[in-house]
Amino acid sequence: MLSDMALDIDHVDTFWDLCAQLERLEIRKFRISSEGDLKSRTFPYLTELSMWHFTQRDVPLILGFARRCPMLKLIDWVIDSEIDAEVDTEDYYDVDVEFVSGFAQLITEGTWPELDSVHVGCADITNEDLCKIIGGMKQIRTLEIRYSPESFQSNSMDLLRPHFSNIRILELQPNDNSVATIAQEVMSSCPLLEQLMVPRIDAALIAEGKPWVCLKLESLNIGLRFDPSTLPRIQPMVFNQLSRLTRLQEIFIWGNKDDENPGATVDLRLERGLDKLATLKSLRIVCLSDGTQKMNDQEIDWMVEHWTSLICVFGVLNEDPKKDADLKARLSLHGVSA
Repeated sequence: MLSDMALDIDHVDTFWDLCAQLERLEIRKFRISSEGDLKSRTFPYLTELSMWHFTQRDVPLILGFARRCPMLKLIDWVIDSEIDAEVDTEDYYDVDVEFVSGFAQLITEGTWPELDSVHVGCADITNEDLCKIIGGMKQIRTLEIRYSPESFQSNSMDLLRPHFSNIRILELQPNDNSVATIAQEVMSSCPLLEQLMVPRIDAALIAEGKPWVCLKLESLNIGLRFDPSTLPRIQPMVFNQLSRLTRLQEIFIWGNKDDENPGATVDLRLERGLDKLATLKSLRIVCLSDGTQKMNDQEIDWMVEHWTSLICVFGVLNEDPKKDADLKARLSLHGVSA
């Protein structure tokens, strides 16, 4: 990995010589002053390329370098708006569009026939570019993108479905608090899934939907939206689905605090069916985003007894600040950070 460095023009070709021997390259905040004789080179051994914190002036060079790496299987891009003082903050959306459009076009041209893992850390991806990325990959094992509801439309999902049998990591991070149906379909269709981040979903879709087949899931990051009037009936059914994820190590549940019409969030009390999750023996981290929990001592004791691998709990455990502090102290006594 190369980090926080600047490469002057006298050393550029030496750097390309080095890259020609590498299989994996990770660059973070790394400035290259010139492309040197890049156009005459290929990098036949590189299979993984990760470039973080690059800026507008780097886009042509980065795409030019990547297109000369024909065996890439993994591409990991992140644009950084904090390290380029020459570009106004409001112009960074244009930087994202310029880069993602160029990247998507290279995929459609068959530049990387072995590519199966993509992470694009940009502000947004248009529906057109998203379709190019998904449709241009022969196989998808990892897809991590930030999108808006407008860009992940039915045609994008249609292109993604043929890859469900191979997907291991899927992170579809929305840029708002939208409610979507993606989660239920993915979890009932992707048997090899190990890591999932999806937008808010109506819990009733999970409760009344097909059984989940993603039994290899280790990390789940999901927003659950409940209708308060049906929570007592729906939540135990959702917990039945969750109880089958026996390999789960991390769970991040975020509620509806910022929604214009907030519903109820998950209620982790024994009287609401928490005991159904006793099967999650591998659970190490629990993260709750909204301060609407009403746990008591019995819930803490139950967690410690049944989630024997638990090391950390994030979030508010009880909406009463004093009780919340007491519960966290109780967890700490059992060696669980809170």
